[in-house]
Amino acid sequence: MQLPYFWDELGVYSRAGLYLHDNGLGLLPKNLPPELSRGHPLLFSFIHGCGYFIFGDGVVGGHITGLIIALFLLLSIYKIAYHHFDQKTALLSVMLVIVQPVFFAQSILVLPEICLALFMLWAIHYWSIRKYGWYALMSTAAILIKETAIIIPVVVITASIINWLVQRPKKSSGFQWKQLLVVTPFLIFGLFLIIQRQQNGWYLFPLHGENVDFKIKKIIEFGIDFMSFTFIEQGRLVLLAAGLVIAIILLYKKLGHYHNFTTYLFMLFVGGILFSSLNFFMNRYLVFAIIPLIIVFAHLLITAVATYRWLYVFVPLVFFAGMISMYGYELYPVSDETMSMEAKFHYDEDMSYIYFLDAQIEAVNFVNERANNTTQFFVNFPMVFAFNEPRFGFPVSKTKTIIQVKTKQKGFEYAIISNPGSYDFKLPEGDSLRLVKMIKNEVVEIPIYEPNFEW
Repeated sequence: MQLPYFWDELGVYSRAGLYLHDNGLGLLPKNLPPELSRGHPLLFSFIHGCGYFIFGDGVVGGHITGLIIALFLLLSIYKIAYHHFDQKTALLSVMLVIVQPVFFAQSILVLPEICLALFMLWAIHYWSIRKYGWYALMSTAAILIKETAIIIPVVVITASIINWLVQRPKKSSGFQWKQLLVVTPFLIFGLFLIIQRQQNGWYLFPLHGENVDFKIKKIIEFGIDFMSFTFIEQGRLVLLAAGLVIAIILLYKKLGHYHNFTTYLFMLFVGGILFSSLNFFMNRYLVFAIIPLIIVFAHLLITAVATYRWLYVFVPLVFFAGMISMYGYELYPVSDETMSMEAKFHYDEDMSYIYFLDAQIEAVNFVNERANNTTQFFVNFPMVFAFNEPRFGFPVSKTKTIIQVKTKQKGFEYAIISNPGSYDFKLPEGDSLRLVKMIKNEVVEIPIYEPNFEW
């Protein structure tokens, strides 16, 4: 809870929440500078802005807010699984979600994925039980957290059609005008874009627009990577193997039965994979897609153990696989020594990010001991923000001048370079610099340079 902010929570999301805390809460694009909003809707930053007022504007306040959102998600998983299945399925679903490294690592971070999963899960739940007004509310909240929720109407319509085709009810409830609320996310997001165009001069943040790519090769490559992360990495290979064994037993012994809500859960997973394959690649985006699979697995297991109690052995196996993967250990290796540190980096998808923060803190302490309030630094992303603001959690003891990124960097007294990190700069070559400190561990290396002569 007391760790400094990390990567995107340091560079974007905590800064956005603090800006709203400092300058006034609001949900319109004009309430946040574009470099902080990145063109996203503002509900997540608004929630954290409120959290900073309630719990304080330091890292503990930000992380408490994140933890509360994560706890609401766990409670929601229990309530929804209990409603559609039974109490054992609900409890097992919560247990197995907790030990997923991608969930556990983000459960206190100032990142929107947990909050997005919360509202998306409630949206498909309310649609499945025909409470369309509540669906509209939850899907609106989801789309105002992140644009990914644009898939919700497609998910629920597709799942509803599949359920109808499979079951072919003799008496249909017929069309209800309230069902037109299915398009609510489209309307809300469209309205947000119109307002953003008026206030910022563009519909989509230019940088993000470049990330959307409809090339088949790219979609297939990203899809394969996401499937690998979902079913093989972070110990989920054990979950996959257990799920296949249980599914085969259920089919062979004809123990299972068709369940409407499993279709909604499965389509949420499929929609998440397809949408993410069109966008910028980050494994943490898949939290909302992995949770439905966990619930389905729990339902299948509880159904099967009613006849074959020995299948309970899979519970500790899946649980243990998640736990040993928590700090970056690869039960099924997907990286090797020939890969670059950047290629092997797990970002915020497991708890190995704490090693990155350890190195950042050591680097900040090192230069703090040697700097005064006129010292000029060049620092790349994400470390650059560690020197700007004491509320980010780093031991900032003096006011520093951070040189802006240029094509070629010079004029600094220290260059602190994070690898992995951004690479949109070029340092002087040859004998212009000397290495005064190398900080390195299993996930990051941070060389610190001094110039050999005055600029």
